[in-house]
Amino acid sequence: DLSVKLAEQTSADRNVEWDSSWPNEWKGTQVIVFEINATEHVIGGLEPQDSVYELTLLACEHLGISTEIEQQYLGAYLVSFNETVGDGWEFTIDGRRSPVGMVDAQLNEDSIVEWRPA
Repeated sequence: DLSVKLAEQTSADRNVEWDSSWPNEWKGTQVIVFEINATEHVIGGLEPQDSVYELTLLACEHLGISTEIEQQYLGAYLVSFNETVGDGWEFTIDGRRSPVGMVDAQLNEDSIVEWRPA
């Protein structure tokens, strides 16, 4: 699909590096970062999850972050974190945008997921 290829070519991919402020126990585990109102909330070392959707829900539960998710024709759509809506939310996996939604976006055991305002 041309639109997916164009989006992949123009996306703002960036390398994700290990943050030295993260606990060493998180190395080799899935880490997820939420940027909400210019504040980062980070957690790692959780039970590995298969998808961005599953990891997001588990991490938010542990961090006390509320979510609003709507089911739309393209699948689950994340409306807000802690009632912060903005212009939407985007996630990356290991610094790359996903061509699929959060339910279908698969993770490795050591993936780093980042959620940022669109």
